[in-house]
Amino acid sequence: MMAVCSLMLAAGLATARAADLAGEELLGNRSFESVAPLGSVVYAYKGWTVKSDFVPGGWAGLPSASEATIEMVRGADAHSGSVFMRVSSGNQNPEVFSEAFYQTGLGVCFQMSVWARGSGRGGLFAYEYGGKAMAGYYVKTFDLTPQWTQYGGVYFPTEDCKQIRFVLRALAESTADYDDVGMVRLSESAVGPELAGELLNNGGLEHESPVRDEWVQKLGLQAGAEKPDFFELNGEKATITMVHGKAQAHGGEVCARLERTGEGGWLHCYSPYGCKVLPGVSFVLKAWLRGTGSAWLGLYDAAADGTPAAATVTVNDQWREYSVVLTPALSAKSVRFSVGTSDRELWVDDLSLTLAPKAAAGGADSGRDPDME
Repeated sequence: MMAVCSLMLAAGLATARAADLAGEELLGNRSFESVAPLGSVVYAYKGWTVKSDFVPGGWAGLPSASEATIEMVRGADAHSGSVFMRVSSGNQNPEVFSEAFYQTGLGVCFQMSVWARGSGRGGLFAYEYGGKAMAGYYVKTFDLTPQWTQYGGVYFPTEDCKQIRFVLRALAESTADYDDVGMVRLSESAVGPELAGELLNNGGLEHESPVRDEWVQKLGLQAGAEKPDFFELNGEKATITMVHGKAQAHGGEVCARLERTGEGGWLHCYSPYGCKVLPGVSFVLKAWLRGTGSAWLGLYDAAADGTPAAATVTVNDQWREYSVVLTPALSAKSVRFSVGTSDRELWVDDLSLTLAPKAAAGGADSGRDPDME
């Protein structure tokens, strides 16, 4: 059995390297049909519980301090073939990643995908290696359901990136079944709105995480205050509250309420992870809003000097979807979505950031955010 597993593992890695060509599938052992004894892999899943002492060939587990568990499940209910991988998390985000590295370059991006099911949340992630220290970025997060569902996204490496690794995560308190992963190298010029899809994680604001101590103190929030997960705060003399209940939210069960608490106060909720700026391509920003006065929809870092591109919209006490098209300056490298207000209050839900069709580029109403100057 061990000899057969070793041969299958070697064949899988050879296939991954041979397929390392533009437009072709890059990953080996994509369906996890090849399993290997724990002691035969490069990384030994330190801190994990490894059921049956087998792990996926050609894949590694980052050491974990949580109750992470990996199990290679054999049965007829796999998405395809007869084996799938089950990862259960504790209070952290355990990850399984490709042992192989994949080369990147100027104008190159990667389309990543996975079939998944389970409970909690899963994630597609990428590790970058280059001139700076190793860094990791989420490509897509998703709520797991009992049915096999395909999730995907396009990953745009940063300027300093030379190589990447494909990563699967099971977010805290989750159990994720994974099968049939995929990664294809593409030219950035081939990526449009349909292929890129939604660029924000947790746009529905259904998931929360603690506000950093720095902002608890700056805004005078109560200890333990929460914000939308995958978003950060910027402002002064204002507060944020996560409001629960279908009757209050536009969609789902959670929305955010921003409120000015002092003269001249303002607050923005923004995505800290930058979205790559593609030449000649605008962004479509959408948000469901209600409140008093006006709201600000913008892109931070829409020019080399940090100037945002923005539009101001008038809101009232009824939920309404607002949509603006904004074009970054030619000097911009990456932008971050932001929504906020300097009026009395703003309720926010169901945010979206997508690429605009190329024909729409250049038609944006953009300007400076007076609160940021």
